[in-house]
Amino acid sequence: MKVEGSQIALLQQQTRTPAEAKADMTPDEIKKAAKQFESYFLKHMLEEMRETVPEGGLYKQGFSNDIYTGMLDEEYASLLADHGGIGLAAVLERQLTTQASQTPETGLRISDPADASDSEPQS
Repeated sequence: MKVEGSQIALLQQQTRTPAEAKADMTPDEIKKAAKQFESYFLKHMLEEMRETVPEGGLYKQGFSNDIYTGMLDEEYASLLADHGGIGLAAVLERQLTTQASQTPETGLRISDPADASDSEPQS
């Protein structure tokens, strides 16, 4: 497959860096994305927790039960995230809002490990 120059230009227009994507997001979109991520995280956490419970009981469990519990976990995760969850959405929202408001010139400063040794107490 040969890619022409016009296709490359189109791909470059459609592809945005994370900084460009964050700059275009409104605070409501950031909040929605953070809640969706927390819901996704909680769903997988619930699925992993469910796998630790030994199988058994009165009824034989099959494919339909797997579908039901998957949908139930998804709904629980969504409800948890909508009502505050574990606080992950708030942390992500704060982080993304802070980063979106910073310009590259005023971004976070990466400290030099040599500077850290100067702040240690002397014996």
